[in-house]
Amino acid sequence: MRGSYVATLHRANGLEIEPAFLAGQLSVVFLPWILSAIKHNFSFLKNKFGNFPYEAYLLLAFIVITLVLAKTTTGLVAIILTALIMVSDLRGPIQKFFIGAAVLALFLLGIAYFTLPRINGFLNNYLFAKGGFSASDRIGGTIGLFLTFLHYPLIGVGNGYIGHYLVEYVPRNTKLNIEYLWGFSHRYSVLSDWGGFFAQYGLLFFLPIVKKVRELFYNFRTQIVQDDLTFFVKDAAKYTMIIYSFLALFDFNWLSYYSLISIFVFVRFVQYRMDEKLVVKS
Repeated sequence: MRGSYVATLHRANGLEIEPAFLAGQLSVVFLPWILSAIKHNFSFLKNKFGNFPYEAYLLLAFIVITLVLAKTTTGLVAIILTALIMVSDLRGPIQKFFIGAAVLALFLLGIAYFTLPRINGFLNNYLFAKGGFSASDRIGGTIGLFLTFLHYPLIGVGNGYIGHYLVEYVPRNTKLNIEYLWGFSHRYSVLSDWGGFFAQYGLLFFLPIVKKVRELFYNFRTQIVQDDLTFFVKDAAKYTMIIYSFLALFDFNWLSYYSLISIFVFVRFVQYRMDEKLVVKS
């Protein structure tokens, strides 16, 4: 199929080359701050707590609609994660409201799924029963990545050297399609960020990252002043890690500048508050 996703499949991809990359960008960079603002009643416009965050709700609605229009599994999973966060991590009347809204939305969506062919086709094509060559290659590629990791668990195969191993370890039955023969038989793309990370870098590179993330949240809890701003940023960091971890099962370009910067923001915030605390003590 020729042409852009927008022109041929009517999918929103923004300034990204893939709709999944747009979904990842919106979900990792913006959704965590919006969800935290809703939880802590922080107004972006007034830059203070204790105000009903109208703008956060408007931004949330805009992003959810954009994720739907992107028509990608990454975006639909991000919507599900957003709903789970809102019904499980918020507190008080707002949590009860979202629980009720979630139950109602599930009920209406269930009716629509079984009665409206357009909704049924949309959910099957992009979430429940993805089929076709693309789905086969993604499943096969993901299996191949984790099989590569199991063969080279400690240091992986190296950045950019995954293609040969994928062609070798991808299950044979997932190779029997035109897309694989024309596009992937010589250079298989990495279609799962977690799989690509483990296959290329191994556990020895992953464990220090886990240590740094644990250290970050330890500093959030114990090394800086526990005020409204700290709780607000800490929850944004928590939501970022949750969304990032789940979406990385798919492919949303985890090494992109916006993904890394969004994490370094939290690291720099903790460093700044720790320095601020030392200045006050002195």
